[in-house]
Amino acid sequence: MSYKFLDIYFRVSTQEQKKEGNSLEVQKDLGVKVAKKLGLEPRFHNEGARSSTIQFRQVLENLKYDIRSGLVKNLWVSDRSRLFRDMTDSLLFRRDYLETHKINLYEGETPSLLDLDSPAERFTYNVLTASKQLENEERQNKSIQGKLYRLRKDAPKKPVYLGGTPLFGYKTVNKEWKINPEESKWVRFIFDSYEKGKSTKEIKNILDREGVEPRRTQNGLWSLGTLNVMLKNKSYTGIHTQYIKKVQESFSYKIPKVINVGQFNRVNKKITGNLKNPSNNKQHFSLLEDFMVCECGRNYGSRHLKSTSSLGYKVNTRTYYCLSKHYDWKSGDGSVCTNTKSLQMDSFNEYVLGFVKDKVSKSHILKENFKKEVMQEQYEKRTNIKETEKNLEKKIQKLQKEIENIEDNIVELEIDKGMGVKDSNVVDKILSRYGEELENRKTLLVETEKQIDDLGQDKNWLDWVEKYGETMELNTSNEKKQKDFLQGVLDKIVVKGDYGLDRDGKKKIQNGHTINFHFKMKIVDDALEVEEGTKPRKYKVVEGKKTDTTNEVMKFVSKRNRVKKKQRAG
Repeated sequence: MSYKFLDIYFRVSTQEQKKEGNSLEVQKDLGVKVAKKLGLEPRFHNEGARSSTIQFRQVLENLKYDIRSGLVKNLWVSDRSRLFRDMTDSLLFRRDYLETHKINLYEGETPSLLDLDSPAERFTYNVLTASKQLENEERQNKSIQGKLYRLRKDAPKKPVYLGGTPLFGYKTVNKEWKINPEESKWVRFIFDSYEKGKSTKEIKNILDREGVEPRRTQNGLWSLGTLNVMLKNKSYTGIHTQYIKKVQESFSYKIPKVINVGQFNRVNKKITGNLKNPSNNKQHFSLLEDFMVCECGRNYGSRHLKSTSSLGYKVNTRTYYCLSKHYDWKSGDGSVCTNTKSLQMDSFNEYVLGFVKDKVSKSHILKENFKKEVMQEQYEKRTNIKETEKNLEKKIQKLQKEIENIEDNIVELEIDKGMGVKDSNVVDKILSRYGEELENRKTLLVETEKQIDDLGQDKNWLDWVEKYGETMELNTSNEKKQKDFLQGVLDKIVVKGDYGLDRDGKKKIQNGHTINFHFKMKIVDDALEVEEGTKPRKYKVVEGKKTDTTNEVMKFVSKRNRVKKKQRAG
């Protein structure tokens, strides 16, 4: 049955050849003509755009399987380099497939049969294979030299395109990078959506529903990996880096910009933050997770495990624990945090809530005889918050543009220096000045962002005072009210390990935890002083501290799932 077919294998090396050169169609048509001359029925094996040296070729592997299965007798290629460019692979294919399975191999427009039983034909096959390999290597060297020439001579002046598949959002015109208007719209959508809080999964679903196709796809759908790579690709800011493996050198040059540097930095800062917060998708409520920080600097996470005891009882284990092990597992580094004991969630929630309510109830700042003054001050402040916030946002936008402009200038100078366009000594002096200015702008940006954060805390504090200050009724009857209450007064909870020696006095072990509370206002040990000589008597509130530390050692999870306390000695 296979004797009546001519199996036609055709391939190109790049997507550009596939789209622009019509080489696949040329090879296919030529194969059909050869089949007609031989009186055989054409059967096609279209590999598409796949490199013969660096990519896996599934269609070729399928063809090999068909040869081993006796389904192929006659094989045609326009040129044997369509099959292999490496001499070793070519000789192995001749031995293991062509000779072993008695395959008739035809090559080129003239359907001449290659007789591998003839020593002369085998010698010719080897010589031609070696010749093709040498020719391909020389072609590759010329290609690399051409790329290096364009990078050194043309890249400083125009956005040269050096082949391969262009990034989603771009197209190529006359071998230069150009923005693809339709695709770039979706690139901006991806960055805008992620910055506003959408997950990559949500973005993927929208792109798939809208029928937007990624660059390389088998099913026309987006992958989360592709979106993550795009969000981290700085080429979208207008700086493209090309690495030439042969010379082990990288070249950076300008291409059209799709998004600005400021947005790219904000998005990647958000990505880094999400990687540091692996417990975002909790299915259970956690009262204190948003507040808790370990002494090692990592956040605390929570977990809720359900199990059945050996006696058949259902057991719920709810704990808080330092996330350092999770981070270090992700990064591959060894854990450096010694605070390894967890805290039982329910008992710790109860303790913290009681501790904070006690401090708030004893605070003179929040007591009735000062409440009206506090409320009046806060009401006056409210009128200024919106206007102040608006001005700070404008300042941030201005600083981001200034930073972006400085960074663009630095990149241009680095390129000029790398290409030898400008004297390196002169460039280094300018870069030094730009570097100082960039650091000043970044420092100012951080300070302004901190002002907005502080303003937000002021607003939250005002809302809290209006909610609780009127009657000081600390209504914490349910979890939602408890969290609202804590968010009004509590900034963070720092959990530190308490350590001692084991029974033998030799090994250092963790006994439990000490807790450091950070409040938003200076309400710890504040005082109310009478102003002498005033009638009616006036009072002055003396601010206390923002921090307070427990006097007891909080025990980690026990067999009874309780937090135990013992009075610290001394």
